[in-house]
Amino acid sequence: MSEYLIVIVLGLIAVGAVAFPFIVGRGGYDDAAELEADVQRYRDALREGTLCSHCREANPPDSQFCRSCGHALG
Repeated sequence: MSEYLIVIVLGLIAVGAVAFPFIVGRGGYDDAAELEADVQRYRDALREGTLCSHCREANPPDSQFCRSCGHALG
């Protein structure tokens, strides 16, 4: 009987994990201009060599450390 309970609980957790993003919203972009600005920020970071290899954060030019995780850049 306890095996069934474990399976049911794990099933409910799995369903909750899949449904969670739909319940709270995805937090995407409101318009194309906002998306394009973010894409340009990543293009600039790639060109300047300030894209963090650890967490993939696009950092401002001349950054020596990642503003998100603190990992050394370059």
